Amino acid sequence: MNRWLGALLLLACTATAVNVPRLGTGSIDLDALRTSMKSLAPGLAEAKFAPDPMLPEDYVYLVGEGSLLSAYVAYYPEQRMGAKAPHPPTLCYATQGWSTSPVEKWKVRIGEAEAVVQTLMVQIGETRRLVVYWEHQLGEVPVAKQVAKSIYEPLDRLMARRTDLAWIRLEFRPEAGTFSRATVDPIVENLCRAVAAAMGARAP
Repeated sequence: MNRWLGALLLLACTATAVNVPRLGTGSIDLDALRTSMKSLAPGLAEAKFAPDPMLPEDYVYLVGEGSLLSAYVAYYPEQRMGAKAPHPPTLCYATQGWSTSPVEKWKVRIGEAEAVVQTLMVQIGETRRLVVYWEHQLGEVPVAKQVAKSIYEPLDRLMARRTDLAWIRLEFRPEAGTFSRATVDPIVENLCRAVAAAMGARAP
């Protein structure tokens, strides 16, 4: 661990020496993202939420009637004190009367990478939904919070001068009474690629 801390301090000093500007905002190509998202499943159409001060200004929200019920990508151009930020879906569903299961993590292959997304089951009456959600920072594929990532990620964001992130949520309905990973995983993979590309990162 001392070796990790030493490397962290060395890189931080180097960043200071070269006068790296303070963290700023990023950008996202919403038009390209919207086009990519509409190809996730047949019949998806764009929708809008009712005005809400908690909602970000930039988002894409699609709804459908197939196994993929909705796809939502919210974009937050910067992370700072007082700025809007995503909140966990467990809170949203619970306040609307849905019961929620414990959150689980799924691993999904994205090319040569392995994404880690969070999932939970929600239910109200006889209606069940599978909710899959994750964050993209710097347009990268979401990965498990490992020691090396937890140390170097803040420095990556510093050097890139970006604090933006995208927050993604997918809702699925059961097929024949169950949720199929064969249906869910390809949609997660394609959306990971689309969000990374829209944020200006190399898609895996």
